[in-house]
Amino acid sequence: MRIETLARRLAQKTNEPLIEKLVLGEIEVTDLPMEHIIWTGNADGGTNTHRSKMERDYGNLPYKTVVRDKKRPVIKWQGKRIGVARLLFQIATKPNFEFRLKSLCGEDMCVNPLHRTVEQINGQFAPPPPEEAPDIGNRGDDDWTFEEGVEIAEMMLTENTPTCWDEVVALPITEGMPEDLLREVLIHLNKEHLTR
Repeated sequence: MRIETLARRLAQKTNEPLIEKLVLGEIEVTDLPMEHIIWTGNADGGTNTHRSKMERDYGNLPYKTVVRDKKRPVIKWQGKRIGVARLLFQIATKPNFEFRLKSLCGEDMCVNPLHRTVEQINGQFAPPPPEEAPDIGNRGDDDWTFEEGVEIAEMMLTENTPTCWDEVVALPITEGMPEDLLREVLIHLNKEHLTR
């Protein structure tokens, strides 16, 4: 199928003429309306039933979870069935990385690229701008809260296995934390043997 034919089909099946112009490169993705662009063509799934799915936790251990089987707008392009929202995103932005699209609007049949957010496959979103990054450097001893101390100690114990106080204070993650707070937190976490 030629790109012109694809553009015309996408415009017909969404009842949105601007989709054709987007696919042909005549407009930018930001020129699309902010309303839902509902796909009226073929869809996979959508039985409105629940199915079990294997997920993995933070320790990479598998567990079963239940998910709702959603409709997914699809079209045949270059011999393969592809999600319409994914195809529109690829045409509009020409990404040079592997990605996963997530819907922001919750409408299963909406294919508006403005209603999607992009996540790289490795799970990392684009980093926030520098002005939004929290300032965690050069803290005074009075700035530490007990909750922050507990959080740091839990991370330290997850990533390391210290056997004594000298090993605890030598770890980079505990650097700058007041020693009396660190001792109090370790006692709170039933790790009193690490305070000696």
